[in-house]
Amino acid sequence: PLVWACEHGHESVVKYLLQNHADPTLRDVEQNIALHWATFSGSSKITEMLLNSGCDVLAVNAHGDSPLHIAARQDKYNCILM
Repeated sequence: PLVWACEHGHESVVKYLLQNHADPTLRDVEQNIALHWATFSGSSKITEMLLNSGCDVLAVNAHGDSPLHIAARQDKYNCILM
């Protein structure tokens, strides 16, 4: 649920899940963490929530991409310049 909420920009759902101890460091089948999906969607508010929850901005997925790589590739510079 956390990955889905991050990918689709549902800030209130992400906030609720994090407050109820959802693990933001769990990985999907391609080794993305929730932060990869937040930057993909371009939500700087969700990105900030995840960083404050302990997500590693340098976490690398199966393709060698960090959340910063994803944000830059998607032109989501608001997530990079936080």
